[in-house]
Amino acid sequence: YLHHKYALVDHAAPGSDPQVIVGSHNWSYNAETQNDENTLIIHSAGIVDQFHQEWNARWTTAVGLEENTSRTERLILHPNPAKDWIAITGLSMRSDKVDIKVLDLSGRVVIAMIRSSGDLGIQLDDLAAGTYVVNASAGKDRWEGRFIRLP
Repeated sequence: YLHHKYALVDHAAPGSDPQVIVGSHNWSYNAETQNDENTLIIHSAGIVDQFHQEWNARWTTAVGLEENTSRTERLILHPNPAKDWIAITGLSMRSDKVDIKVLDLSGRVVIAMIRSSGDLGIQLDDLAAGTYVVNASAGKDRWEGRFIRLP
């Protein structure tokens, strides 16, 4: 019943020429070599934001988790997707201790730790392949992000 095909490029960085790539193109060998496909690249932070809101609504419906809230800042997680470890950057806080929880998509805490502020890393050796949510908190400061663990 739903067949969306689009890619969002730099939706969270309006100063970097955010783009939507959309069209009938299936991004496959046949689409490249045999089919009569179309691709439209839109350079507009406003349009990218509209597509991101649509994506977030579909994600929330499918998974039941909101991507972000007004009182929670976004975590910067990299590399993403990740295999062995993931780094967390961009934490700005008034406390030097950070409570970090990694949750699977059912909401179960699979990793919990307390670390010092700054750049942090998380080993992923014990996690199965899949999508995970990272929640970090320090006092009243809150952050959230998602990452994909590769097999």
